[in-house]
Amino acid sequence: MIALSEFQRYLQSRIDTSGEDAKREVSDRYIPTLAELPLRVQTLASSEADSQEQQKRPEQFAVLEGLRKYASEHVLLVGKPGSGKSTSLRRLLWEEAGRCLEAIEQGNSEIPPIPILIELRGLSGLVLAAIQEKLGWWLDLDEKTLKALLRDRQLFVFLDGLNELPNEQAWQAVDEFRQVCAELKVPLIITTRELGSGLVQGNVKKLEMLPLTEPQMREFVCKQLPETGEELWRQIQGKLRELAETPLLLKLLCDVFEQNGQIPKSRGDLFRKEFARRYEEFKPERYRNISEDSRRFAFDLLSYLAFTMVQGEPHTDPCQPSASWITIPKTQAEKILATFLAGDRTPDVAVMSKAKEWLEDLLEWHLLQIASTPTHIEFHHQLFQEYYAAEWLAPQLAELSDEELKNHYLNYLKWTEPLAMSMSFVESDPLAVRMVKLALDVDLYLGARLTGEATISLQQETVNVLLQKNFQPSLTIWLLEQTQSHNALPFLLDVLKNGCSDTRWRATRSLGNFANVEVLKYLIEALKDKDSSVRQKAVESLGKLGNSEVIPHLCQLDDENFLVRSIVVEVLGELEGRAAIDCLKSALQHEDYTVKTKAAEYLGQRVPQEVIALLNEEFNSGNADPKKDDLQLLGHTKNDAAIPLLIRALSESDWIVRSEAVSQIGLLGIWLNSDVLENAVTALINIMQDDPETSVRSSAALHLGFIGDSRAIPVLIEALSKDDLVVRSSVADALGRLQDRSAISALTRSLQDEDYVSEAAIRSLRILNAVESLPALRKLLQSKTIKVRREVIFTLGFIGESKDLSNLYKAWQDKEFSIRVYAAYSLSQLNNRKGIPILEDALKTGNKDAREVALGGLQNFKGKVGLSSIITTALEDDEYSIRKKAVEFIENFKESQEVVNQLKIALHSPNEDICRNAMDAVKTLGNAEVLSRLRQLAETITVVERPLEGISSIQSRCQFYNYDIAQLTTPRKNERGGDKQEDLVHNKLNILTQEVKKVSEEPKRVINTHNYFEQGTHTHTHNYANDETLKQQTIELRQLVNQIQQTHQPTTEVEAAEIIDVEFREIKKTNPTRWQTIQKQLQLLKRQLLNPKSHFKATKATIAEVAKHYLEESVVSKALITYLDTMSADSD
Repeated sequence: MIALSEFQRYLQSRIDTSGEDAKREVSDRYIPTLAELPLRVQTLASSEADSQEQQKRPEQFAVLEGLRKYASEHVLLVGKPGSGKSTSLRRLLWEEAGRCLEAIEQGNSEIPPIPILIELRGLSGLVLAAIQEKLGWWLDLDEKTLKALLRDRQLFVFLDGLNELPNEQAWQAVDEFRQVCAELKVPLIITTRELGSGLVQGNVKKLEMLPLTEPQMREFVCKQLPETGEELWRQIQGKLRELAETPLLLKLLCDVFEQNGQIPKSRGDLFRKEFARRYEEFKPERYRNISEDSRRFAFDLLSYLAFTMVQGEPHTDPCQPSASWITIPKTQAEKILATFLAGDRTPDVAVMSKAKEWLEDLLEWHLLQIASTPTHIEFHHQLFQEYYAAEWLAPQLAELSDEELKNHYLNYLKWTEPLAMSMSFVESDPLAVRMVKLALDVDLYLGARLTGEATISLQQETVNVLLQKNFQPSLTIWLLEQTQSHNALPFLLDVLKNGCSDTRWRATRSLGNFANVEVLKYLIEALKDKDSSVRQKAVESLGKLGNSEVIPHLCQLDDENFLVRSIVVEVLGELEGRAAIDCLKSALQHEDYTVKTKAAEYLGQRVPQEVIALLNEEFNSGNADPKKDDLQLLGHTKNDAAIPLLIRALSESDWIVRSEAVSQIGLLGIWLNSDVLENAVTALINIMQDDPETSVRSSAALHLGFIGDSRAIPVLIEALSKDDLVVRSSVADALGRLQDRSAISALTRSLQDEDYVSEAAIRSLRILNAVESLPALRKLLQSKTIKVRREVIFTLGFIGESKDLSNLYKAWQDKEFSIRVYAAYSLSQLNNRKGIPILEDALKTGNKDAREVALGGLQNFKGKVGLSSIITTALEDDEYSIRKKAVEFIENFKESQEVVNQLKIALHSPNEDICRNAMDAVKTLGNAEVLSRLRQLAETITVVERPLEGISSIQSRCQFYNYDIAQLTTPRKNERGGDKQEDLVHNKLNILTQEVKKVSEEPKRVINTHNYFEQGTHTHTHNYANDETLKQQTIELRQLVNQIQQTHQPTTEVEAAEIIDVEFREIKKTNPTRWQTIQKQLQLLKRQLLNPKSHFKATKATIAEVAKHYLEESVVSKALITYLDTMSADSD
């Protein structure tokens, strides 16, 4: 096993800011550092109006605090492009490396987990191999050692850019690694864009990057531009979400404004002005080795390269779209640029040489950069790549047919950002309206997104398109919220004034996502709404806007509804300014317990010394009841400065006050690090030994268990045999929490104690895996107390032996139902199926506890039995927590046809509860087949968030929006518009290709030829051999297409790729030798492309060949190979 001290060189490299690589990982050229612009995150909850998760408001943290807090549970950090996800991860890497290095240099026995960052865009194999390669520069690690480090939780893994994974194999590798980390409890953080947030389901904590607040933006702008910052700030108010919602955009805005004092009209215009600024700097006189021509063509080169990279590999299956290329080898980039420079010609040596030279120019002037793999290149940010791709795509929008737009671009998630940027370049009303209509046909969210991305002058028209759809009100409100368009406000404000309770609630929520100053007054007015849910949402929305002007209105709001009062305190806690702090201090006196404890918590974060001094003063001047309240508030400050005051309170004469002080010390023990609790633990030990009040000693014992300090163990063991019954029970519980095996003997003796103590001792022995206590535990199977017998039976499932099966069989027949259920569960733990009928019955008829136990028992069989019952539970149980556990288990079987079928049935169920539960399950279990049903539900039910969240989750996994469109054969592009005969023939060729795949599985199939050819409805079952006649016909076909090729001009690379993408995969499978030949010919093929007319003729020739011999596998494959071979033949 490698010593952690051997990681010193690696750790030093992570924090060595003099190294270029470390510089790149600590900060970014285009994104402000966390020191310049502190970012925040919040826990991501469902947005459903009636979701059980809504009862708990999202928590907010500084980004690094949130990542550290939840890393052990696995974090998915979600955010918009440029929101600072990667920057935050690199900063965390830097800080954690520093912590580890400091611990090693100080010779500490415990060293924090070693942080390691993997950029997923370059993942080409297993994640473990990528980690091994990353660390391999500093120390030798074999796979066995690396697995041991993971198993011992000595690594802290950061995976950056889930949405940038290059292919399906890479996604599988990440998913497998995540499951391993979950089993081993390895801390893990993954980042992804919003459109990729559905890729990860199950037990993971989702944190969302929060948009910048107005004070953050203003402060940053004024620091960046001391002389003109206030003027910039004045001009961008009202456009905050579009031009300054992320650190990347805000930094670009400052750079552009600094140069010319102009405010961009849109996000696309911002990028155009940024490129123009950088283009002016890209001058040959400043760098003599940069070609004037490369400077002149830089924009076109970057646009074509970006477009090609976003497109990635041609799809071989429209339902499994290929990923964009985020990084590519330099040699591949050179070939792409050479193709662009050659135009209609084949790139020659001179063109290739120029492409190499110009690529070096782009790299030298930082328009591109070297990727983490030195032989690869990339854009500085994925959003830059998408901008340049948009510039190439935008001029084509008007020329592309509706089918081409939908099938090639709108339906694929990888094109969403380029399309959104392209919309800001559209200046024609008809084109903008057409794009939005098409997008709405494809997907609701996409239509709303493009609506809001249109230029401001066209947004009224695009918003009208959305409104004219006459969707049901809750869906219309949701769509308008997604647009972020100023033109959506009149409709929302009208709903806020005249709508029903539900639509007013929704409109209020939506308005909180519009950074527009005129929204404030309407939300302030909504604080007086007659419906408490609307008032609550108004408070939350005002908090989202982050404007300190609302503080006086919130301070005056002493709402009759306790939830509204609670939310007011939370919002005040997050708003900046002294006025908010003074409001919170006043709230400490409120009679509502939740209000005053939340106020104490926020004050403890913001002004700890001030609030603790205030509470100390009040404590010293009060009697018992006020003192107890003050101690509660001290504990809720979650600040170590409260500990001395709480320790002092342990000396109070009133036992109620002492008991409260014990509880609050225990509460702080959960929140604070052990190094600040030493005195508190000593004080609790003394209280447990000496306090005259039983309840105080009992409380002290429990909280010593929660804190987990081993110094308490000898004292607790002694008390287990001497103290009062209540104290002994608490002690037995605490010894289990401390997980020290030295307590096993004492706990085993306590099995003979009173039932109350015995139950706690059994639970602790189970936690300690105390096999040596089995003889004593078996004796308790005769206990007359049901709870004791049940605990023993449950424990036998964890630490029992084969000899305990007879005891469990006997318990399986017990007259007490709960005993039978627990016996069946324990049998399942021992992989014994005898109790399955009881588990299945309990899952249907038992109370909540019995159903939870039964579900756990059936899950132990890993889906081999009981899967149907678990599926039913996931869709029909009335308890959310049980459904959630069932769904998480079924995730492993979501491709099962049984799961898919049951989900479809449930989504069509007339029972509203079952249909609603199915919509919840879809987020984890759904596949693309249910997308159309979910859209139907979104257009008909009131709680639109349920189906919409399911849709988004599925789309993230399949990477397209619309299943019906994805299933259609991708048409050939037609520059003149309309469906040509070439398209129809190409479609038939694709159908034939699908038949080839079936033939490979069923060598003799019945083929109805009228499916493929207008003339003839014959049915054949021929089985042809590779005879001489076939060879001659193949030669003739090659000659025919050769002749066609020489008489027509070549077309684009994209068209050729679409012709061959489907056929290639089949050839690779059925004729590996020929595939090797085609691979060699591929580059030549791309230089010698046929135009649509010649493609039509060549296709007809191939189909004619197939028609003669029908669909025996070898014949059809040869016909397709002939076609491809001809396409790549050298005309010279």
